[in-house]
Amino acid sequence: MRVYEEILDYIRQIPVIDTHEHLVHAEDLLEGRDDVLQEFLLHYMSSDLISAGLKAETLETARDKKRDILGCWELIEPHWEFCGHTGYGRVLDDSVRAIYWIDGIRGSTIEELGEKFREANKPGHLKEILKDLCNIELAIIDPWTGRFKCDRSLFRRVWRPQNYIMPMPPEFDIVGWLEETYAVKIRSLSDWLEVFERELDENLANGIIGLKSVIAYQRPIRFEEVSFKDAAIVFQKALKDRTEKCEYGDKSLVLPKVVQD
Repeated sequence: MRVYEEILDYIRQIPVIDTHEHLVHAEDLLEGRDDVLQEFLLHYMSSDLISAGLKAETLETARDKKRDILGCWELIEPHWEFCGHTGYGRVLDDSVRAIYWIDGIRGSTIEELGEKFREANKPGHLKEILKDLCNIELAIIDPWTGRFKCDRSLFRRVWRPQNYIMPMPPEFDIVGWLEETYAVKIRSLSDWLEVFERELDENLANGIIGLKSVIAYQRPIRFEEVSFKDAAIVFQKALKDRTEKCEYGDKSLVLPKVVQD
């Protein structure tokens, strides 16, 4: 046991680079985010609760910060008990013990937790948790877009260039948005790559440290060798198809696999 504690104590002193976060990336964005259940039910744990039988409409009611926190807790409590030993459930319990000195999340602690959560929501809170408590020197934010500021004493960003490969969501008018944003006309694959370079340069100047692809959620990540000529022909047809769909209000751009690759 003594050796275990020595190793654990040493590990706790090792500075950490946290390579994947979706955290609030600037403290002014914490304003109004002071409801503990709304935050804890935002993602991940909510998936476990749904798997445990919680109805989606009940989940939405429990996320309503205008409602009494104990009443919201009672809506999810029977299902929470089934999720307490999942990875998501355990890490929330561990977090409230380490941050708020409260022994786990349950009916007898939820009101005190809600109060302490609100009290902690103030300037300096992110630093207290990330640097002082967790010894995280830097956290890399994956925010879906690079077009925002972040606290560079705590964070760096990556950028997802997915809209140039497989525009998401499918109904998003990526062509119209890019043409308006960069005052260009996209008529060819060369134009497409040129505006990509411009947005990449913009994001690099804005402090991103890498690119990230999440395209594996939508397709295999086996990319075939494709000539520029072949891709350009297929891209031209995709633009033509979009133009024809625009007459019916559909401005989406669907890029076939040849262009994606």
